[in-house]
Amino acid sequence: EAQLRHTQKLESLGALGGGIAHNFNNLLAVILAETELIRTEPSLSARSQRAIKDILTAAGQASQLTHQILVYSGQGSVDLEPVDLCQTIKDMARLLEVSVSKKVTVVFDLPANLPMIQADPSHIRQIMMNCIANASEAIGEQTGIITVSASEWPPDREAPDSASVVGEIPAGPCVCLEVRDTGCGMDAETVGKIFDPFFSTKLLGRGLGLAAVMGIVGGHHGAILIESTPGEGSTFRVLLPCTGTVATAPAPPTIRQPAALEHADLTVLIVEDEEVFRTAMKELLEEEGFAVLTAGDGVEALDVYRAHADEISIVLLDMVMPRMNGRETYEELCKLNSDVKVILASGYDREGATLGLSSLETVEFIQKPFQLEELLGKIHSLLA
Repeated sequence: EAQLRHTQKLESLGALGGGIAHNFNNLLAVILAETELIRTEPSLSARSQRAIKDILTAAGQASQLTHQILVYSGQGSVDLEPVDLCQTIKDMARLLEVSVSKKVTVVFDLPANLPMIQADPSHIRQIMMNCIANASEAIGEQTGIITVSASEWPPDREAPDSASVVGEIPAGPCVCLEVRDTGCGMDAETVGKIFDPFFSTKLLGRGLGLAAVMGIVGGHHGAILIESTPGEGSTFRVLLPCTGTVATAPAPPTIRQPAALEHADLTVLIVEDEEVFRTAMKELLEEEGFAVLTAGDGVEALDVYRAHADEISIVLLDMVMPRMNGRETYEELCKLNSDVKVILASGYDREGATLGLSSLETVEFIQKPFQLEELLGKIHSLLA
């Protein structure tokens, strides 16, 4: 019953966090768009240029934080592919070693020929960074050891009786990522809180930490086992399902340069309810030579499209709007023109934004916040 209440609490926090992240991404989108506009001014001083660069950097870091919140809430995108867990850890070994105190030694025990896991490589790296940070914090300023290991976890193996389990242990074979530390350890009450957002036993909460790890592992259909004894240290085991096959090195991608586009011949319809962002994007695209039409919601967008269907080359469509949302607007646009080219924009991830759409053949997706260069790439991809 206590586990059920804890799960329900985390689900509620996740839903709240997802909504906050979406709204925050919309605000960041305005900041980026307005900053891009300022950057086009020809007479900027060197000091102003540095300030703009700092703003863009800070906005990018804020965007990474909102991505973590979406991951925690279960609404972050997960691009699964075969991943060699041991090689992934080896590739970031130096980064892990320098991220801990000089009094802490990181030991790696990574066997060869482990089964591949089906995972998002960037999320696996985030799991590693957060688990190492947690272990380092547990050791503090004392001398200690963090051991990172990986092994196979057979389907008939059960969790130790002393372990707390987060999530459901997958029914099939898994690979076990283990991070063990010689830190202060935790009692049962603390173990029950460590996956709460911003929880820390040492300092005021500094981030999502293990809460993000929980969201990632859940998105990978895995489980986490925790064993800890006060004064002796802690062991975290992350169980991730195997692919059952050994992946080969991917072939180098074929780079196809898109045909040059004459922006002056193209008209973009921007459908966005946030007036400041809509105006900024209009000015940015006009600076690039596009003709631009705008609409404040889906109903207005359909009226504009009917009146200018022969002119409009592409639609930049926000997904969350009053009166008629992006999904409904897209479906109606397809009725007017089955070949309509649309870039869907949302503070949520691609999977959540495009779920349930009838056709995605002429659709690109861009997640807010984004910079002009990324948007131009999407336009060229659809039209070239």
